[in-house]
Amino acid sequence: MFRKSLLFLLALAALAPAALATSFIVPDDDEMIGKADAIVVGRVEGKWVDAARFETIYEIRVERALKGGDRADGLVRVVSPGAELDGYGVYVPGAPRFDPGERVLLFLTRDHARWMTTDLTLGKFKFETSTAGAKVLVRDAENIVGWDRNGAEHVEHVRREAGFLHFIEERIAGRRPAADYFVSPGSVMLQNSVQENAIGAQPNAPAFPPYTYTDNVQLNGAWIGTRWSNISAGVTFYKRSETNISGLADGGASVIQNGLASWNNEAGSNINLIYGGNRAGTPSLNQDGINVVEFNDPQGRVAGSWSGSGTVATTFISYFNPHTFASTQWWSIRDADVVFQDGFPGTNAAFPTAMTHELGHGIGWRHSNAHFIRSTGADEPCNASIEECSSNAIMYYSAVASLGYTLQAWDINAAQAVYPGAGGGTCTPPSITGQPTSRAITRGQSTTLTVGASGTTPLSYQWYTGTTGNTSSPVPNGTGSSITVTPSATTSYWVRISNACGSVDSNTATVTVNAPPTGVRQKTPVDFNGDRVSEFVLFRNGIWITYNPSTGAEVSRVNTGAMPGGIPEPMDWNGDGRTDYTVFRVGQGWHIYNADGTYLRGIWIPDAGSIPAPADYDGDGKEDFVVYRNQTWFKYDMNTGAIVWSVFTGNSGNGIPVPMDYDGDGTADFTVYTQGTAWHFYNDNGTYRGGIWLGIAGDIPVPGDYDGNGTEEAVIYRNGSWIFYDPNSFALVKTVWAAANSYNGDPVQPTPLDYDGDGSVDLAVYGATPWHTYFDNGGYRGGIFTGGIPGDLALSRRDHPDPTPP
Repeated sequence: MFRKSLLFLLALAALAPAALATSFIVPDDDEMIGKADAIVVGRVEGKWVDAARFETIYEIRVERALKGGDRADGLVRVVSPGAELDGYGVYVPGAPRFDPGERVLLFLTRDHARWMTTDLTLGKFKFETSTAGAKVLVRDAENIVGWDRNGAEHVEHVRREAGFLHFIEERIAGRRPAADYFVSPGSVMLQNSVQENAIGAQPNAPAFPPYTYTDNVQLNGAWIGTRWSNISAGVTFYKRSETNISGLADGGASVIQNGLASWNNEAGSNINLIYGGNRAGTPSLNQDGINVVEFNDPQGRVAGSWSGSGTVATTFISYFNPHTFASTQWWSIRDADVVFQDGFPGTNAAFPTAMTHELGHGIGWRHSNAHFIRSTGADEPCNASIEECSSNAIMYYSAVASLGYTLQAWDINAAQAVYPGAGGGTCTPPSITGQPTSRAITRGQSTTLTVGASGTTPLSYQWYTGTTGNTSSPVPNGTGSSITVTPSATTSYWVRISNACGSVDSNTATVTVNAPPTGVRQKTPVDFNGDRVSEFVLFRNGIWITYNPSTGAEVSRVNTGAMPGGIPEPMDWNGDGRTDYTVFRVGQGWHIYNADGTYLRGIWIPDAGSIPAPADYDGDGKEDFVVYRNQTWFKYDMNTGAIVWSVFTGNSGNGIPVPMDYDGDGTADFTVYTQGTAWHFYNDNGTYRGGIWLGIAGDIPVPGDYDGNGTEEAVIYRNGSWIFYDPNSFALVKTVWAAANSYNGDPVQPTPLDYDGDGSVDLAVYGATPWHTYFDNGGYRGGIFTGGIPGDLALSRRDHPDPTPP
């Protein structure tokens, strides 16, 4: 497993082009002295590998301590990230490497009780002797790419040994000597130096062996390349959904997609990288076969945090079983994870190029200006006689931000050499052909929002609530081109469409929710088919029997099973506009059934004193599972059975709950009827609002919106009389005589429902076989003869006013 890193020290990003890999705003020597916790001169005695961390620990014998408490002849262990062990490896560009016996000047920083060089390779100087015999100190210049504080491109200078050491000692002592120890690199020829070949794009680059475009790793003593064994079949990269980069509305998803698309769009290769979308609970792990992009380094895999400087990103490449391609053996890449530094912002100009570059490492590429073999563990100069070399490439270790997602000649040649073929094709980013449009609905209604889109498939969709760009509230299951919503209040929606090439955001569509207008009910009770017309239904020993409203003939039967003491409570619990089959059994709880009568689930409420009171208490278009017990209203969660809220109303003694919308706001209000005494009305918080003092034994409360104005009236049915009260003034409004006799001795049951679908409740009774309906003034409208047996219950809005039902 490799690790590829980008390191920026970009405090002056506005002054200089941003760079990739190991790139710096290089601090001057005075700043380096101040940053370092210790400065020592020593000699490398040995090294060993921490296999658990994939780090190399170098042992340095101290000759001279210029700063810090290390004594001469002491041993300092310096940790350098990166190592190779048993066919696995971690590679970190910019990390210092040491040769045995090498004499060095080190600027050291204390990190978690361990010594590391300050700013990676910038903290290491080697003692060298020029061909003319001059004693000098030099950095590993091939690993340093960046800018000075003034924004100019950094040119690394050789330092005279005596002058530089004197300057360090004087600054530590608090004095300000002149920095007169620099030597132009062109005026000094170092012994054993390697001269890098000129770098330039080579049009015949595919003639170079394919393995020279990738980082090579040893296998049985031989260096072999790394590649995906079957990339044309698709390699999927996910964004870890718990991590989002700051400054971008989509958390960085579009930049991942655009980076993938840049490699896919190379038509001469068969590269096929797929964006898999958000993936929760999937951290970046080595050798797990899953490719993940993480932002804000949630696992702490990249040292430090971004504060305008530091590491930008690291790519971890796991490899395993070798395969053969182009008559050459290769390591097979198993997975590649890209981890961006904690705090690195998506607004940084280099972010697009950085993403494309890191994904390129995930394909297997080396740096375009580095040798394909890293015998020392660090990038070595590119050799144009045996491999393509270029300073103008996405994969150059100092690629500028202006490249964005655009591949250069080296990148294209690498793709065609290592993954030849035209299987990748051109990917077209998504575009919107039809925006979702705003709608207006009545509270309780549903509406469908749709977006039209084009682009290379597959297209993925994610809808959100809020304004465009706000991804904090994704719509559950909102992953198609259309969504159907039933908001209880005015809500805005938008959708993001994505594919492997990129993403696009729709306009915001607002669903305005209006209160029910005059003459239109929010819910139609006992409406099992959703046509907004109440049905004639009898409940008989667990069987729900529906009758034709014109002829009285039986239409259907749904058997939910006999249940002793079961109370039918028809309600629309899922908000689809259709009444659902539910039965409440005192002392046991709620039983919920599918449309065919099969059992769905139960809500267990063992309290014997509970009385069912289903209604839509929050205006979301769904009727809630609520019971009234000991003068307190309890709402239960359908999925968990837990109590969601409770409201104590009191003052009602042995009352029965009669929820109704007496103020016309589209939500059920708390009202309690005390048999033969009064009707009590309460506010949402349970405080008392007022009452209607009335009643004799046997009165049955039958509230409803009888005039279709969106407000329910307080109505009593008493021996054929319908007595209307105003729930706001509590005054008597009218009395309507609409009586009927029982056919076989069973009590007459009032069944006021909306039988004609006009949005107002109709006067109706069931006489133990015939049904009778009446006009608003009590005049007879008509009836149907359905037949029946003693004990049949005619379904209505409320079926059991008795506080102790059987």
